[in-house]
Amino acid sequence: MPKIVVKFGGSNLKSKSDVRRVVNVIKNYDEPLVVVVSAFYGVTNYLIESLEKARQNEKVAGEVGRYLYQLKKEALEEHPIASELLERVETDIRNLLDELENYLQGIALTGDASPALEDLILAFGERLSAVFLQGVLEGYGLDAQYASPEEIGLVTDGEFGSASIDFQKATTPVREALSGNRIYVVPGFYGVSDEGKVTLLGRGGSDYSAAALARCIGASSLDIWKDVDAF
Repeated sequence: MPKIVVKFGGSNLKSKSDVRRVVNVIKNYDEPLVVVVSAFYGVTNYLIESLEKARQNEKVAGEVGRYLYQLKKEALEEHPIASELLERVETDIRNLLDELENYLQGIALTGDASPALEDLILAFGERLSAVFLQGVLEGYGLDAQYASPEEIGLVTDGEFGSASIDFQKATTPVREALSGNRIYVVPGFYGVSDEGKVTLLGRGGSDYSAAALARCIGASSLDIWKDVDAF
């Protein structure tokens, strides 16, 4: 039976109560899903600003890591997550942030960043959201698995900043990777080139990545949840 692809934008992730609402929406489907998430509200803009500041200030890397870790930690503590699972999710988040800090420190040393490095850094918002949400869903007793574009083979044309999905290369691996009878949580906004480099799908790219995943798996529906005026 074809799955439904469900996408939650950053407007759904502005407050602690928003996350509970997202969990309830996912529970109410009561079936295996592919869930695509954006970065928490405001995080992508924060990363853009931090990337620019890091060119002149080596302290920015540590400040970014501390701010984002506290943001996720406080949000996690709002949910009934067993201590062992909480420790695992916090470790996964910390590992991602250590990686992010290293990239920002590299920019501080050189004073510059390649388009490839900029794409890589700006994708961390979605990666953190997906790791966070997978842990929360598991804490509520749902069978959820983190599935990154790198792992599932969401291949693009390799253009940094505004890539397009290469459906000829992506369809089969994505369909196979997301075929299990469970909830898959996928970070939106980016895919990977043939060489495995992160390539952003452009601003608003999480909607595009959700639509691309729906096409790859032959989804029965693509549901895009927003919390903005008129939606």
